[in-house]
Amino acid sequence: MVLVMCVAIWASIGAFTAWIGTRLERRGSPAGVGNAGIAVLGALVGGFGVLAAFRGADTYNIVLLSAVAAQLVAAGFLALADVREGRHAARREVH
Repeated sequence: MVLVMCVAIWASIGAFTAWIGTRLERRGSPAGVGNAGIAVLGALVGGFGVLAAFRGADTYNIVLLSAVAAQLVAAGFLALADVREGRHAARREVH
């Protein structure tokens, strides 16, 4: 039951990260859909990675740690996707 809760938390964190990333990039909804998929995938990878590292311990601290890892990995996946597509923040014009 804890795993179901964790997956829901990670997916929510990934969706929130995608929303924030899309708002910071100032792009429309088509990019937001792609960002959502990338960020949710990153959040799931980060969350499952922490659970695997701690061998599935069902403690509150592991759930919090996996949520933090999900946030960081989701943001990392979004940053890598931006760099790969040539949308790096340093090259963006500021109006």
